[in-house]
Amino acid sequence: MPVTDVHPEYEEMLKKWEKCRDAASGEDAIKAKGTLYLDKLGGQDVTTFPTGKVPLGSSDTDYQAYLRRAMFYGAAKRTVKGLAGFIRRKEPDTKAPTSREPILKTIGSGGESLNQVTRTILEDQIKVGRVGTLVDADNDSPELPSILIYTAENITLWRESVISGKRIPTLIVLREDVELPGKDAFGCERIVQYRCLKLGDSPPQKNDPADKAAPPIDYELTEDDLNSLYYYVELWRMKKITVDGQIREEWYIHDVIIPRMKGGKVFREIPFTFINASSIESTVEDPPILDLVNVNLSHYRNSADLEHGRHYSALPTAWVAGFDPKTELRIGSTVAWVAKSESAKAGYLEFTGQGLGHIAEGMKDKERLMAVLGARLLEEDKKAAEAAETVKLRQAGEQSVLANIADAASEGLTRTLRFVWMWMGEAEAGLENYSITLNKDFQLMEADSAVLTVLMQLFQQGAVSWQTLFYNLKRGELIPDNVTEEDEAAKILAGPPAGLPAGSVIAVPGEEEEEEEEPGGPPEEKDAA
Repeated sequence: MPVTDVHPEYEEMLKKWEKCRDAASGEDAIKAKGTLYLDKLGGQDVTTFPTGKVPLGSSDTDYQAYLRRAMFYGAAKRTVKGLAGFIRRKEPDTKAPTSREPILKTIGSGGESLNQVTRTILEDQIKVGRVGTLVDADNDSPELPSILIYTAENITLWRESVISGKRIPTLIVLREDVELPGKDAFGCERIVQYRCLKLGDSPPQKNDPADKAAPPIDYELTEDDLNSLYYYVELWRMKKITVDGQIREEWYIHDVIIPRMKGGKVFREIPFTFINASSIESTVEDPPILDLVNVNLSHYRNSADLEHGRHYSALPTAWVAGFDPKTELRIGSTVAWVAKSESAKAGYLEFTGQGLGHIAEGMKDKERLMAVLGARLLEEDKKAAEAAETVKLRQAGEQSVLANIADAASEGLTRTLRFVWMWMGEAEAGLENYSITLNKDFQLMEADSAVLTVLMQLFQQGAVSWQTLFYNLKRGELIPDNVTEEDEAAKILAGPPAGLPAGSVIAVPGEEEEEEEEPGGPPEEKDAA
């Protein structure tokens, strides 16, 4: 089986991924695909483009004018940004020792921060429902790993096996675009390379000896390394060879890498994580915005027909009868039309059909449908207030999808970060101290003064605890996200800053109130008197 083979699920989903990614990219990406998303009308000329795709900027055919007039409504793009923003509107809860925090500021393969890596992952989860992360290090800094992100389209093949009762990947193939130095300082050559991540229990295959440019490999495998399955990487590239006078292309192993953790230990599993819309399993899921994208593309085709009809029917068109056909007629206040025939007539053609109105109304229906499917940012502001329960019910479907995305991202990023710490020498027993949990509070709750008054009364009466009061104040966004119960209690006890009048002090956990002595001393002394 060649390295270019793909998984059956990959082949099935590729067109869906392309469609959703194009829609989320916007109008330019959609129009660049020409007839893939907008069929030509009968009689339109696209014969100069054998692929059926009309590149923007090419010769002005009827189809290209039809394409140019169409408008692609940016529902998918704004929805992706909006939903990712809902999750990221609060900082994630990241648990890691203080000494590790500086690493998170440049954890991405290009020096991106953990927040930037998280944003990229979330947007791909929403766009296509799949993304992958690989923990790796370059040769210059082998003990300082980083997180590489692979799109769904570049995760081409995977296999799993049951080992010790657990189903784990034993092969993952990743497609990469690589830049190689050119013949001079300014040139470069772009090639396709396949990175094969494998678990094996024997020395991997060596380089093709015919490839003189490939560096020699020193496996340095010990008996301990080969005691059980270990992780290694094969880099596959293509070369041209001559067979029976014919030149053909052949894929070969350009390099083999055996990554090692700090201290020299090999990995016993592949440090790659699948992150889907609702899980971190290898199984592929449908893109969350697929239904929205389908409506968005239908809206786009309606727009093309509407603008096409307006172009040919909205502009005034003169008609004449009884005039000499050879006479050149011009329109304007400085010219006059003169006819020899007394029965000559002139006028303007006017469009009176209802077809365009139906198209326009249908487009509005689809805009409303897109709003229901997830594009909340496209809804018009409602003048009348909605009941709180109505809002919750209207948003319930979207929130369940968002919650699943946030959960999967949290689980996937936690697993990825633990691979990073393992690489840097952290013992497996200590990995429980590392985690990241993304926000799942998507309700923009406003603090209600009446509710706050009742809460305070209940707290003062001892009917609810300090923790309940604090929880509701934080949910109402009256307390910063990074402030804990203990922080708030300490600030209350510390009182106002110097120079400000002291207010009443609320009893908080840990504070013991001292009982005031009654006049005349303690009760027992008073009785004795």
